[in-house]
Amino acid sequence: MPDYSWVAAFKTLADWLSGYENRQSELVQILRDIGIDRGLEDELADGSRVDLTVIDPFTFFATFMKYGVGKRQQLFATLFSKIGLDAVAPTGFDGVPTAQPLKVWLFPYAKERSETMVPDLWALFHQVRAGQVDGDLFNRILKIPHTGFAKLTECMFYLAPDQHFPVDAQTKPWLAARGRELPKENWQGYQDLLAWLQKSSEQPFYEISYQAWSENKTGNSSTDFSAKSADDYLNQRYPNTRSGTSHLTAFKTVDGRQLAFDPGKNPESKSVVKIFVDSPPPEAIFQNVQEYLPEESRNHHLKTHAPALSQGNPAWLIALTGFQQLEQFCNWYEGNSVKEIKMTDSATPKATKTDALNQILYGPPGTGKTYATTEKAVALADPQWLAELASQELSVLEQRKAVKRRYDELVAAKRIAFTTFHQSFSYEDFIEGIRAETKDGQVSYCIEDGVFKALAERANKDVVNGQSLGLSDSPAVWKISIGPTQEKAMRDRYIQAGEARIGWNQTGNLSLELDERTQEQQAYWNSLTYRNHDALNAFSNDIKVGDVLLCLKNVETVQAVGVVTSDYVFDESVTGAETDYSHVRKVNWLLTDIDLNILPLNDDKRMVQQTVYPLSRISWNSLVDELHRQNIALPFSVEQVGINKRNYVLIIDEINRGNISRIFGELITLLEPDKRKGGSDERSVTLPYSKEAFSVPDNLYVLGTMNTADKSLAQLDLALRRRFEFVELMPDPALLDGILVHGVDISELLNVMNQRIEVLLDRDHTIGHAYFWPLLSVEKEEERQQLLADIFAKRIIPLLQEYFFADWERIGWVLNDSQKPAAERFIELDDVGTSLGKLFLEAIANQITDRRYRINKPAFMEAGAYRGILPGAGVSA
Repeated sequence: MPDYSWVAAFKTLADWLSGYENRQSELVQILRDIGIDRGLEDELADGSRVDLTVIDPFTFFATFMKYGVGKRQQLFATLFSKIGLDAVAPTGFDGVPTAQPLKVWLFPYAKERSETMVPDLWALFHQVRAGQVDGDLFNRILKIPHTGFAKLTECMFYLAPDQHFPVDAQTKPWLAARGRELPKENWQGYQDLLAWLQKSSEQPFYEISYQAWSENKTGNSSTDFSAKSADDYLNQRYPNTRSGTSHLTAFKTVDGRQLAFDPGKNPESKSVVKIFVDSPPPEAIFQNVQEYLPEESRNHHLKTHAPALSQGNPAWLIALTGFQQLEQFCNWYEGNSVKEIKMTDSATPKATKTDALNQILYGPPGTGKTYATTEKAVALADPQWLAELASQELSVLEQRKAVKRRYDELVAAKRIAFTTFHQSFSYEDFIEGIRAETKDGQVSYCIEDGVFKALAERANKDVVNGQSLGLSDSPAVWKISIGPTQEKAMRDRYIQAGEARIGWNQTGNLSLELDERTQEQQAYWNSLTYRNHDALNAFSNDIKVGDVLLCLKNVETVQAVGVVTSDYVFDESVTGAETDYSHVRKVNWLLTDIDLNILPLNDDKRMVQQTVYPLSRISWNSLVDELHRQNIALPFSVEQVGINKRNYVLIIDEINRGNISRIFGELITLLEPDKRKGGSDERSVTLPYSKEAFSVPDNLYVLGTMNTADKSLAQLDLALRRRFEFVELMPDPALLDGILVHGVDISELLNVMNQRIEVLLDRDHTIGHAYFWPLLSVEKEEERQQLLADIFAKRIIPLLQEYFFADWERIGWVLNDSQKPAAERFIELDDVGTSLGKLFLEAIANQITDRRYRINKPAFMEAGAYRGILPGAGVSA
C-alpha cells in the first residue's frame, strides 16, 4: 500500500515555513542544529567561503530530499520534534522526487546572485500555497542559474502535490508511454500538461507520481520498457532524425551525435535495448557496456545510417532495461561532447574496491597528471561523492570545478595531504625527526611527525558513524588515573556522575592565564613538577570533545572506557577540599566495571604513574577489536563504531626526484598491502626517534606522480617499482580534435611533432596535449592565433630546447623548419650575425662550426610557420 503521509506533513511544514521569510539565517541554523552540516556554505566574489545566511523554502525542502529514505526520515523526525510541529513526521516517500545531491540550491552562490533571486523564490512559494501562480514570475525564476524546469516543478510538487506535478526523470517515461509529448519548459507548457493530466485521470497528482515511480521500478504491463517504447521515446526526443531498417534504428542528438540500436524481430517484446554510442559512458551510471575496437565487426547497417559508429571507428554498446536508464542515457549523451567524454574517461580514474594502495601516474610533461591526480585522490578518498557527481547533468567544466572544491574540502579536513620530493627531502621530513624549539630563551628538542606519519596516524584513528557515541572523526585515546588505586569509591562516584576529575585543586582555574590567578595559586603551580604540568595541561587543553578516555584500575587493567563530551570546567565549590577534585570533564562512560588487559594494545608495556597522557599506540578501532578479543560485551553495534574507515590519500609529486631509501628508510616494506595493518602478513617497526611501534593502515593510499622527461621508469628505484602500480598518461592529440588555428588542425600538428620526437629521442620526451588546452576556451580566430604564438614561444620551444640540449638543428627537424621559407622558420641558423671569416682568422674559422641561432619572433604569427610543420603543409579548409 502506498504511504501518502508525506502529503499532510509537507503542507504543515510549508505553513510553518511561511513565517521565516525575514528569518532566513535562523532556517539555515535549524538545518545545522538537526545534523545537516554539508552544503550550507556560500561563496563570495573573491572565492572565499562563508556560512550561508539566505535560503528559500524550495531549497529548504530539497535539502532534506537529497538524502536516502532512512536518513530523510530521521532528519524530518528531528526537525518536527525541534520546532514542535503539531504533525506526524513523514515516513514514506514512494513517488516523491529525490533532489540531486550536488544541485540542491535553487539559487547560485553570492558571487553570481542578484538581490531579487531569493525574494522571487519566496514570492513563488507564497503563490503556490495560495494556488495563484504568476506565470511571468515562474518563467523569470527558470532563468535563475541552477534552477531548471524539472527541479522547479519537483519543488512546487513538494508544497502542493494536489495542484502541481513533477516533470522529471521519474515521470517523463510515464508520459512518453502514454503518447504525451513533453511540455515546453515554460509556464504555458506546464499549464497545458496539468490540464491534460486532469482531463486524463481523476487521480490527484501525487497518486499519479506514485504510479509513475512504481511502474519505473517494477515494469507495469501498461508501460513495459521495450525496443518499441524506446523507439517512440527517442523519436519524440530527437524528432526528424530517425532512419534505419528492420535491423537497425538510428537517431541524432541536437549536436549531431549518432546513436543506434537493433530493434529485433519483435520490438514490443524486446526488453533489453542495446544502443551503440561513440564514447564510453560513466561507469557509475552504466555498468553493462561492451567496447568495440575500430577493427571489430558489428551491425553492417551502421555504415549507412550511423557511419560514425560503423566498423573502422571505436564504439560502445550500452544495455538499457528501463525508462529511467534511457532518460539518464540521453541526458548524459546530450550533455557531453565526444571530446569531453574522452577526457573524462582517460583522466578521471574511478574508485573501486580493487584500486591499488600504491600508485604512480607517469608520463611526459603536459599530459594532465596534475588534474588526473586531483580527480584520482577524490575518487580514492570519497568514492561515493564522485559517484554522485557522475550522475549529475554537469558539463566537464562544472565537473572539474566541483572536483576541485571537494579536493580542497578533503585537504582542509586533513584526509588528503600533498608533498613534493626533492633531492634534500629526508626521512625526518617524511616520517619523523627531532626539531629544536625555543621558548622563553630556552632551547628544547621535540619529536615532530613528518607528513606521512601524521596522515597515517589520522587514517589509523579514523572513525565513521561514531556520532551517536559522541566520537570525533579521529579521536585520540588518553590514559587517565582518577585518584589513587585504593580510592575506588571516589572513582565510582565520578563515573556514575558522568565525569572525569583530577586533583591539584590549589592551581585554580586552568582556563585563566597564570598571571590572572592568585599569588597562592601561582606559587602552588610553580611548585609542581613538569610531569604534573603536562598532565594538567593535557586535561584542560589537549583533550578534545570526542576523544576517548581509558580509566585505569591499575597499571595493567582498564576499568572504564568513555568519550569526552565537554570542554574543561573548574568546579569552584570544591576548591581546597581534600576529598574531591575540582578539574572536571563531562564523559559518556560507555563501559564500566570491566577488566580490560591493556598490554596487548600497548605493545606489552604497563601504564606509568602520570595522571593523564596520550596513548599514541592505541586507536579507537584497535580498542574495539581488543574488546572483542577479550570477550567484553559492547553496548553498541559494530556499525555504530564505524569499522569501515574512511580513506586517506597522500599525494607525492615528483616522486622520482627523491632519494627513496633515504626518505622511506625501513618503512618501504610496510607499504605492501599484505604488510599493512590488518594484512595477511601485518608488520610494524619501532621508529628510531620516538621508539613507537608504527604500521601503515590499510585505508591510506599513496599516489605519486613522475615526469618521464626527468627520469624513465627503467631508472626508478627498484624497491619503489616493486611496491607501486603504474598508470601511464601519454599525450592524447584526439582531445584537441576540431581546434583549428590558421586553418591548421592542432590535433594533427601535435601528433606529427610527437612522432618526430619519438624517432629522434623516445616517447618519454613527447609533448602533452595540455599545453594546447587553453585554445579550447578561445573562440575568436585572432585571439587563438595570438594564444598559439604564446604557447609555442613560451612553452613548446623552451621545452624542445630542454629535450635536445639546445641542439637547434634537431629542434628544427621537429618543427620541419628546413622545408619552410626563411620567414616562416621558428629557428634562424643562417645569417645570424657577422660571418666566421670576419670574426676569426681564416685558419681558425675553417676549424669551427657556427652554432649560433636566433629565435625568429615574427614567425610565431605566420600561418605558414605552423602549416609547414605538417608533411605536405597540411591545411584544413
